[in-house]
Amino acid sequence: EIFKMEDSKKGKKSGKNASGNKKENVVSGWVTKDGLLRIPQKRYLELNDTILTMRNEEKGESKWEMNLWGCPVECWEKDLKFELKQGDKHMTFKVQSKDDFRLWERALKRASARHIEVFYTTGKLIGQGAYGKVFLGRNKQTDSDVAIKVRA
Repeated sequence: EIFKMEDSKKGKKSGKNASGNKKENVVSGWVTKDGLLRIPQKRYLELNDTILTMRNEEKGESKWEMNLWGCPVECWEKDLKFELKQGDKHMTFKVQSKDDFRLWERALKRASARHIEVFYTTGKLIGQGAYGKVFLGRNKQTDSDVAIKVRA
């Protein structure tokens, strides 16, 4: 997450979400994944920019989220499957059609190829917690200071 650093009236730094909550980079839909004993289970995935969220129901509670920045993605069109690898986790999902496969393949590869260094220079660590680290940074295009949260 990227937050603009702006001076408030009291001279303190305040955060504003720089992403603008745009829906242009959102892909979502039903997939199947192997569950316990390799029994296929239906899951709802939503990819919002680089954040992939999995739910058991379309409007249900999030089971997990994963930032795909730099995440290896393998795709097999013949099987309509794609695999995500992050650390020692490997997750394989299957879609229902070639059109769905091509949509997910493009979106996943775009999300995994995004690197923060393309858009921002990262500086010193200014905070950290259970969910990630926060770095001071600079937007290369606008030359403005930002806080960059990198999820764990």
